Amino acid sequence: MPSLKIGDVVQLRSGGPTMTVVAVTHVAESGLCLIDCGWFTSEMRPEKAAFPEEALERWQPTLGAAEIANRLASRRTSGG
Repeated sequence: MPSLKIGDVVQLRSGGPTMTVVAVTHVAESGLCLIDCGWFTSEMRPEKAAFPEEALERWQPTLGAAEIANRLASRRTSGG
């Protein structure tokens, strides 16, 4: 059973852009699980490709990004 599902945000284990899982395909003969992903290039052009599940990991925002989001949220609620 795949650990990734449609809507998950992932990245190749080797790096690259963040991508959204758009489909999960099981290849019965080989037992392989292919994950179809979509993303936008820096020119905002849509791209898509399929990857073996083992080549992907769930994307986690960096602590710095989370801190920025928290600060922005607190400014909105405090009026600052």
